[in-house]
Amino acid sequence: MSSNRPAPIIIALFIQESIISSLGQAKNSVVKIRATNSTPESAQFAEQLRGIFVAAGWQADPVFYNTVGGVAIEPGTVIVVPNDRSPLGILVQRAFSAAGVELKAAIDSRVPQGQVSLIVGQKP
Repeated sequence: MSSNRPAPIIIALFIQESIISSLGQAKNSVVKIRATNSTPESAQFAEQLRGIFVAAGWQADPVFYNTVGGVAIEPGTVIVVPNDRSPLGILVQRAFSAAGVELKAAIDSRVPQGQVSLIVGQKP
């Protein structure tokens, strides 16, 4: 019996290692990860992302689920940075892009300097 469910979002180990190497340039930086828990795949991907950042030496609290009640979360993963010249945002975007992982970008001036936020929605 076939299923119409999309395959889980998973980053292969060798790709994770490449991302970890790149992110390691900014050890002790802070990442905040928020995710919808409406699908197991979103939750699993958010936890995998957290593991990648922690392995690279970043500070990452546990994933915060359900983001904000009643607010629609776009499909895919969004990186939120304080401005369009955020060195951490550029580093993260380049690390994931080089590994073939798409991150949409958003700017929120409330994000502190020295921090990036990731919002994980459902698989696009």
